[in-house]
Amino acid sequence: MLASTGLSGFDVNGTVKQLVALERDPTLAKINRKEAIYQSQISALGNMKSSLSELEDAMERLSRPSSWNVISAKSSNTNALTVSAGSFGTATGNHQVEIQSLASNQTLASATSPSRDTSVGAGTLTISMGSWNADGTFNSSASDPVTITIDQNNDSLEGIRDAINKSEAGVKASIVNDGSGYRLVMNGDKTGSQNAFKIDVADGDGNSADALGLSQFAYTDPATTVMQTTKAAGSAQLVVDGIAVTSQSNTVAGAIPGVTLDLKNADVGTKIRVDLTADTSSIKKELENLVTKYNDFMNMTNNLTKASKDEDQRGAFTGDASIRSLQNQVRAKMTDQSTIEDSSIRSLADLGVKTNRKTGLLEFSASDYDSGRLDKALKNNLDDVKNFFIPSGANTNSGVDFLSFNSKTKPGTYDVEITQPATRGKMVGDSTATMPDFANGGKFTIDDGNDEMVLRIDGHQTPTVKLTQGDYASGAELAAEIEKQINAGLSEKSPSVSVSWNNTDGRLEISSNSYGSGSTVAINSIEQTGSSQSFGLAVGGGTSGQSVKGTINGEAATGVGRTLTSTAGDSEGLRLTINAGSAGSYGSITYSQGLGKQADTLLDSFLKVGVKDDGSDSGMLNSRKIGLNKSIDGLDTDREDLGRRIAQYQARLFKQFNAMDAMVSQLNNISNFLTQTLDNLPGYVRKDR
Repeated sequence: MLASTGLSGFDVNGTVKQLVALERDPTLAKINRKEAIYQSQISALGNMKSSLSELEDAMERLSRPSSWNVISAKSSNTNALTVSAGSFGTATGNHQVEIQSLASNQTLASATSPSRDTSVGAGTLTISMGSWNADGTFNSSASDPVTITIDQNNDSLEGIRDAINKSEAGVKASIVNDGSGYRLVMNGDKTGSQNAFKIDVADGDGNSADALGLSQFAYTDPATTVMQTTKAAGSAQLVVDGIAVTSQSNTVAGAIPGVTLDLKNADVGTKIRVDLTADTSSIKKELENLVTKYNDFMNMTNNLTKASKDEDQRGAFTGDASIRSLQNQVRAKMTDQSTIEDSSIRSLADLGVKTNRKTGLLEFSASDYDSGRLDKALKNNLDDVKNFFIPSGANTNSGVDFLSFNSKTKPGTYDVEITQPATRGKMVGDSTATMPDFANGGKFTIDDGNDEMVLRIDGHQTPTVKLTQGDYASGAELAAEIEKQINAGLSEKSPSVSVSWNNTDGRLEISSNSYGSGSTVAINSIEQTGSSQSFGLAVGGGTSGQSVKGTINGEAATGVGRTLTSTAGDSEGLRLTINAGSAGSYGSITYSQGLGKQADTLLDSFLKVGVKDDGSDSGMLNSRKIGLNKSIDGLDTDREDLGRRIAQYQARLFKQFNAMDAMVSQLNNISNFLTQTLDNLPGYVRKDR
């Protein structure tokens, strides 16, 4: 540590300390003031980011399609039926529902056994899913049967129960004691007549047809097997507004568009009223929240950019052009107009939300003209209000529907040209086949020789289609029976079919209800024996469907089924559903991002957190924070530089003052020596004596 030699008695330490402080303190104070400013700005940026995020969240909620599910559904008898409305566009109104029967799952019970854990037999159980016909025959579904091996390790009721439950065969097993013994009970996992099951047994004792050993668990004919049917697999039967509806489940969606019916109890003849009413109160609350969050942000930025002669009253970003620019951009976006020209709602002002001229804040206008605007708009123009906030597409031709967009899609109006409409896969009957002359009383008879067929729809094989035997007096009646039975056996993943009678050509036509190159209809097998009539259909494949082809805004587009997606230009990413039946021009579609999407894009440009260390891919607020932190790091470097410079300055001062101190000390010594010498000279008299 540097210090004074103290030879002359001069206070070198104190002097150097004062000089060092005079040199260091003004610069250090300046650095500290800068750091305090930077820290206050970082804190202010954090508050801005929080407020801006809340505004973004408020806007995002209004731009969600789910936020506009404003239909309230009410049942007049919740003990029998509960209802919910889940999709935007559900129409208000009243409906009547009569529940005639509930959907049920198949339940079987075995004969009683004296014990849960004694051997009951060995072999295999094969469980097949499908449906039972009235004559006791079984139609297997497209799913593969599951075979379960029963041996000495699991040949008790408990072992069989556990083996079935582990097999994932679509059946669950349990053991019930009914007082007379133990029974193995099997329940289908799903309700509905198409979710029944059959159990084939290969008994280890060599006789799979008796009631002994594993054979007692066979269920191949409801009328003859040992297993008892305690509950048959059945579909729900209901009548909605006079129309008969069948459902495999007690949860019925689509019978009333946008409404889900949950069936609880059946009561034939009892009508249940379903009321669908619009409840827009949630939309009003979200809009009020948006106005509040916007005003909170504007008040915050006003305070942060406030100018004042009093330094303590100035905002952290007084005179900061970038923060003012951010505020102005948000204000401009919130007061911007929609690009949908024919909409009744083109700005927040059309909803009664105005800008206060004095404060610059948004408020719900109290004028007689504006006060009821929001309620009227929500009641009379709900679609326009929704489309003001969420992305939408307005078409000029009913053959084109807006589907979706992506981040590359720009707002605008785009022409749609179709060069090839989408088509469905089709199987066409032979027009030369001998079919009845229905117009003159002819009939088509379905009997034992022609009542079965197996098809492959879009690559999915159907179970054996069992047609109802009888006489059919028209081609339309025959086509309806074939369509009904094919669709009844299809799995949830399989597309349905439409069957029609071509009266001009006198033939049946079977079409897949899907579109595109994957849409196909093929016949794997069709029964026609003896004198039974022929349907005019043959084993083989029909004509495959085609995907739509065309352009959007004159640019390339890709078709899959009926969906046409733009792949270039301003419309890139725009997806349309094309319902056109022929090639040609199909008008235009106007894509609007909606205030929600536009605001989200803008706010994200401010809030985005990048991944690069230099912050070059971050939004404005995070980039600014990164810059301030770098400035603070620079101040730390300035402090270190100042410390080194002051240390050198202090060392120089000590060197200089110590040299002076030594010289003064030397001079003092000389003075003392001369004084003593003179005092000792003879005859010398000092004047001060």
